[in-house]
Amino acid sequence: MKGKLYTKRMLNTLQSIQARAARVISGAYRATSRAALDVETFLLPIEQQIWKHNAYTVVRLLSSKNIAATSGFQTNTAQPTAADKTRRHTSSWQKVYNDITSMRTKDLDRQEQIPCFLTPPWRQGPTTYIDATAEEARARHDKEHVKEDSLSIYTDGSGIEGEIGSAALCPLTQQTRSVHMGSDTESTVYAAELQGISLALQIAQEYASRNGARRDVA
Repeated sequence: MKGKLYTKRMLNTLQSIQARAARVISGAYRATSRAALDVETFLLPIEQQIWKHNAYTVVRLLSSKNIAATSGFQTNTAQPTAADKTRRHTSSWQKVYNDITSMRTKDLDRQEQIPCFLTPPWRQGPTTYIDATAEEARARHDKEHVKEDSLSIYTDGSGIEGEIGSAALCPLTQQTRSVHMGSDTESTVYAAELQGISLALQIAQEYASRNGARRDVA
């Protein structure tokens, strides 16, 4: 299809797959039109889904560092790039980027730059418990605390009277750390929660550097 990132055959195949799934979900007759199936099952049409995924990918790439070098497309802001400006072929990412910038009134390139954090696929993250009730959470806390084989650190991030802050407390080492992150127009409680975890890790690292006996952090 001219000007599109997909062919008519590809679009028909994807529409057929989505229609089959929609019939299973809704129990509709085979003769029900694809458009009606999309409406009844609250599914985006395939064209919009393709656009959504492409736009999401480009926006994510724009928030990464060295985007021009890694993706090969030209942005509106001046950035060093290894892309060849004389080439005639326009990549799919470049087409999506150009379409997005033509539709938006704000500068798409002015985004927070988030460095990539790569981890091996076999890496195991920390064990997380989310209990159904407060009583169960307290019981689990007391059980872990009695073991005395882990370093317990309590964190909090919150806002009060328009100000955002975070803190971490370790009863064993009698350490406390806190950070004022500014007003609620400059930061959020979600960022404060993450900052609290960062403070807890700082306390844990100091404890480990002093050859503390407890090797786990709770």
